[in-house]
Amino acid sequence: MRSALRLSSIFCGLLLAIQPAQADPGTYSSEQANVLGTSFAITLVTDDETKLPTAEAAALAEIARLSKILSTYDPGSELAQLNASDEMIVSEDMITVLRACEAFKTESSNAISCRLGDIIERWDQAEQSGAAPATAEMRLMAGYARRATVEIGAEDNRVRLGEHASLNLNALAKGYIIDRALEAAYQAAPGAEGILIDIGGDLAASGTGPHDGDWHVKACTGPAAQV
Repeated sequence: MRSALRLSSIFCGLLLAIQPAQADPGTYSSEQANVLGTSFAITLVTDDETKLPTAEAAALAEIARLSKILSTYDPGSELAQLNASDEMIVSEDMITVLRACEAFKTESSNAISCRLGDIIERWDQAEQSGAAPATAEMRLMAGYARRATVEIGAEDNRVRLGEHASLNLNALAKGYIIDRALEAAYQAAPGAEGILIDIGGDLAASGTGPHDGDWHVKACTGPAAQV
């Protein structure tokens, strides 16, 4: 009996000895340039460094996909097609952002509006030419934007733009894209304890951070100001 117990103890000890040690999670980061016209960074807290490139690729692919839908700079984007056609059935991503824009417009009493496409374009032209638009012109365009109508189908994703309605979704689109990119990264890196995505200073983080479980962010309000 004692021999059996000793053999059993030795066997269990051998099993413990050959079990791979659980690695402590590390922090791994990668950066890219010219993503949505600015910088991109992704940080993973994980015990498997090889998950980083997979998560990064998934996030970048989702960003590229959504940019084709929501971009104001791509003449072939879904948003550009909607502004040109005035009526069309749009994607689920487009309808989600557009509904959020309309809700914010109502809740903020027009302080936040995604119907300012023509006005934003006019100011872009002014920046390039170096000549500010006339006050009367901007007042007229602001009035058009306030009176413009946007109809969203209740049962389908059909959107109708009334006269002078021109959409620019940038106020919410970037945040939406970052959130979806974060989800895509998590799906591509199962088991990652935490992920942070930063696009030009706009960021989203979820899960366990590298600082005792927290994410630390440094904010700047001026050339030398740091918090």
